[in-house]
Amino acid sequence: PARLPEVAVCGRSNSGKSTLVNYLCGRHSAHVKRTPGSTTEIVFWQIGKPASLCLVDLPGYGFAEAPEEKRLQWTEFTLWYARSRRNLKRVL
Repeated sequence: PARLPEVAVCGRSNSGKSTLVNYLCGRHSAHVKRTPGSTTEIVFWQIGKPASLCLVDLPGYGFAEAPEEKRLQWTEFTLWYARSRRNLKRVL
């Protein structure tokens, strides 16, 4: 079970979400590409030592270069995450 408060980064494909996560984390850990749709799963980054916050990189929506069925799966899973995650405190 999740124990840290979470802040999720949500937005259109290729809008700079992973770049923002890298900037906020102070490292280049989130995968960044020019092709829309490179984040294909929910990615959790613990912030601080000891960890005090979890930054969450969500798949984008809109014009990702992926089959429509796959984009629909990303959307449904992201919506499920946002509705069911008790420790989700903010969505950017």
